[in-house]
Parts: sequence; structure tokens; C-alpha cells
Amino acid sequence: MPRRPDRRARSLRTLRTLLVSAVVASAGCAAPPPETTSEVRIRAPFGGEPQTLALLNTSDLYSNYIGLLVSDALVRYDDGGRLVPRVAASWEVSEDRRTVTFHLREDVVWHDGAPVTADDVRFSFEKIRDPVNGDRTLPAVFEHVEVEAPDPATVIARYDEPNADFLGSWTFPLIPAHLAGTDPDLLTGAFARAPVGCGPFRFVRYEPGNEVVLEAFVEHWAGRPGIDRLVFKILRDQRTALQALLSGDLELMAVPSTLFREALDSGRAGDLRSTIYTRASTWYMAFNLDRPTLADARVRRAIVHLLDRREFIDGALDGLAVPGVTTWHPDGPWADPSLEPIPHDPAAAAALLADAGWTDSDGDGRLDRDGDPLAVRLLYVRSSQAIVDRFAAWFQQSLEDAGIGVEVRALEFQTFREERDRGGFDIVSGSFGLDPIADQTELYHSSSVEHGFNFFRWRDDVTDRLLEEGVRTFEPERRRAVYGALQRRIREHAPLVALFYLETPLLYRREIRGLAPGPLGIYRTVPGPAGWTWDPTPVPER
Repeated sequence: MPRRPDRRARSLRTLRTLLVSAVVASAGCAAPPPETTSEVRIRAPFGGEPQTLALLNTSDLYSNYIGLLVSDALVRYDDGGRLVPRVAASWEVSEDRRTVTFHLREDVVWHDGAPVTADDVRFSFEKIRDPVNGDRTLPAVFEHVEVEAPDPATVIARYDEPNADFLGSWTFPLIPAHLAGTDPDLLTGAFARAPVGCGPFRFVRYEPGNEVVLEAFVEHWAGRPGIDRLVFKILRDQRTALQALLSGDLELMAVPSTLFREALDSGRAGDLRSTIYTRASTWYMAFNLDRPTLADARVRRAIVHLLDRREFIDGALDGLAVPGVTTWHPDGPWADPSLEPIPHDPAAAAALLADAGWTDSDGDGRLDRDGDPLAVRLLYVRSSQAIVDRFAAWFQQSLEDAGIGVEVRALEFQTFREERDRGGFDIVSGSFGLDPIADQTELYHSSSVEHGFNFFRWRDDVTDRLLEEGVRTFEPERRRAVYGALQRRIREHAPLVALFYLETPLLYRREIRGLAPGPLGIYRTVPGPAGWTWDPTPVPER
């Protein structure tokens, strides 16, 4: 991983010191405990509405969180990024590595009391790979897989080709065939209005614009969760959410870096503890390669050279981010540590643009070619998060200073996704989550333009070959070599750029125990909230 600048390390140490000081200074203003009777209730914010409560095939963050909490999967990631057994107690891989046999636990039940069977797994598999249900990633993974359920406790997956990352595909939440199977439309039918899963929390209610409520499932096979209720308050404005946290109306919140210092300076953080983690999600910039101008890698790299990411991180994010190299997480096992981010270098950008024919031929301060000015349109999701508009303004200024015209356009999420997927953009920017697996076929393979997440339309024979080789390679060192070559290819051609990885400060009530965020956050791993407890016993400061 690239070495982090010392000034950033000093900045983080200073922030942590300030937080401890704020805690000590305001220790006398603790908020009341969240339990109104004997019930332990943890409240946290959602920045928007979940798009569906169907539990699987979720393309937005909040729907994904609910799916992972309400239902279990064959396997899940722990907070260290390791895959661990859940509904599948064990599994075997055939000698030719094309067949996987899962053996299910016999003590897993749905929230209505019915047993979870292999038929439910097969049903969930068929639903999640059906493109009509809206998922853009897993259908590509499962396109060449067939699933059998020879008995209630056995699932057999037969792959056309060996897949070294097969296990990471089975982390999707399961849904009950006897309930969800009656809906002609999974995402909007009766099941999506009152979902039933087999996870540690059961769905209670969803009040649009207000909250989503989950409660502990006492018959969960891994034991009853340590808290009684999870309440996700829908608070679109992050400053409003922060004030709710500081006033005791929330128990925890992932605080954006742009508001972290405000929290420290508020004088009301005495009942809170903090931790900072680098999320397994990247703030990206992707180019529409069907646009003739942006199909030229020289233009794409030049635009990246114009962005002073360190300046933006230090100035707009209080130093709480890491410049990205590729979409392989910098702390993960598959990132190539020899690669550095494309540097801020306006001179190199000018040379690349001139080589591509873009110069200021008439001295008006704008680059042109054959009389046509160089201009791009940036598309992004409208949000109350300060980073969104700050990024758009910084991007626009950075390019316009170099003579490139920029139009910025913010859209609501659903409209943004529709425009992005149909190719109605020049450049899009935003964030997306990443899984710890090595394979990123759904993002970069040419076949994923139509049926995956390759909305930027990257079609490259070398990339396709390396992706196909990587997924068939089981030996770790050989796999690292393949994915190293792939990352060098992506960095060189820059169809999509991981601009930076945000470091997320998490503020939470000191009574919450067992909270262990990792790169996947606090909701996407096990035991996650099911392992939290509430303990008012004072804990010495660390």
C-alpha cells in the first residue's frame, strides 16, 4: 500500500486527541439511556429511504443493510474480512473444482417458525440471478452456475468453470420460498412490504420518512442478539443527524469527515466514544467510453492528473481519506502495493492533452480541437452530504483552471441510476462498496456492460483475459500476479478511477459494547449488531 504522508498521520492523531479532550471536558452531560423500560434500543440514522425491503437484489446501501440484518446467508464476512459459516455448516469442493456441496445447519428457522431448507436456498438463488429483480452484479457471477437441492439439508452448486472466489458469491440473504414465491413482483409485492428472514433481527415496521424498526429474533440459531431493537431513523441531512446524536436522540452514527470537527468542538460529546476505520468503499470517477473524446486514454489520464487529491482530502475532508490507486481495497490482500496513485501533475496533463490534439488554439483560455471546445458533464447523486457538492465544485474548478469546460448536474438517486445505466453522462462520480474478493468481473469485464456494473462501457480484451484467468486460478501467489497485472492495466488506462477511500469516524454511546467496525463497516459483518450489548459500567479511557 502507498505510504501515507506524515502530515495526514499527524492530523489523525490530533483529531483523536481532540476527541478525548472533548470527552473529558464534557463528562458531566451524559444523555439518558436509550431503554424506556427494560428494552435496549439502539437508534442510528439512515441518510435516505430503503429502495426495497425484499431483502435480496438490493442495489442501495440501506436496503442492503436491512437485508443482511433480517436474513442470514450460507456464509458471511466477519469483521476481519474472513468468510465464516452461517446457514451452511460446512462445504466441500470437488477435485475438478467445478462442484460445491453445501451442508445446511438443521436448526435454522424463518421468523414465522418454518425451517430453512435447501429448496429455500435454491429459490433465493434463482431470484437473485433473475435480472428482472434489479441486481446488477450477482447475476453475472451466477450466470454459469446450476443449483440442485437433493434433500432438505444439501445444496449442490455446479459451475461451468472453476471459480476461485465462489464462496464470496454466497453471502446474499436468503428468502423463504413459501412466502416470497407467491409474489409476481419480488421488489414491490406483499413480501417486500412485510419481509420475513432467518437472521438475528426480524422486521417490525417501516414508516417512510420516519424510521425502520427491527427487533431481536429470540429463536435465532446463533442465540438471541444482545440488544432488543434496532431503530433506523431516516434523517437525510447529516448535520441534523449529528445534532440528534449529540442530544441523545441517537446512540451511534458514522460521522462524515466534513462534520467530525464540528462534533469535537460542540462540547456535547461527553457520553460518546469514537473509532476511525477505512471503509471498503471507494469514491470513484468513471468515464463514458462511448464518448469519442473520453475513449482516448490520454484525455482520461490527463483529467486525473489535474485533480490534487491530497489538497482536497486535507482541505475538504480534514485529512480523513486515503488517495486511491484501484478498486482493490488498499488494506486488502489483493491490492498491488507497488502501485502509486496517479499523481497531481498539471504539466503531464497538458502534455497528454496536447498529444491528443487539445490545445488553446485561439488564446481564449479554453482547450479546443478543430474548432470544437473540450467540455465534459459531471453527473452525481444529489445528497445532503457536504462531500458531494464540495467534490463537484473542486472537480469543476480543477478542470476549468486547465481550460476544460465543465457542467455539473446533480440528480436524485433513481434518476441518476437510470441516466448512468443508459449512458447519459460524460463522467459520473460517487461511492460504491466493495467486497473483499479478488474477482471484479462484474465491474470491468466487457460482458458486464449489459448484465453487470460496467456502466462506463470498458471493453478491453486484455482486461477480459486477466479477469478470466484470475477467477480460474486457485494458487494464491499466482492469483496475486494475475491481479497485479490487471491493476496495472486499469491504472494505465483509467476507465474508472478510485479517487480516494474515505476514513469514517464512528461516534457511539460508551455503553455500547462489542462494536467492532472493519472495512465492511458495522452492518455488513457478523456478528455485527447481533453481538452488541448495553452495559452502563464505566470503562476507563484508552
